[in-house]
Amino acid sequence: MDSFGLLVAGLHKTVIVSAATSMAMFGITIQDFLTNDVKSVITAVVTGTDDPPEKQIDEALG
Repeated sequence: MDSFGLLVAGLHKTVIVSAATSMAMFGITIQDFLTNDVKSVITAVVTGTDDPPEKQIDEALG
């Protein structure tokens, strides 16, 4: 493995450990993060509103 590959592998491991440590310190479970936080951020970026996607789908279907 070349030096760049070692650097990338090391950074990858550092990011994973940092994310796990910060989630543990601040009491965020991975399930809450993926089902609530990520969903809300993606919806806000795509639609530009803070309404939950379920509500937007219900409104669109009438």
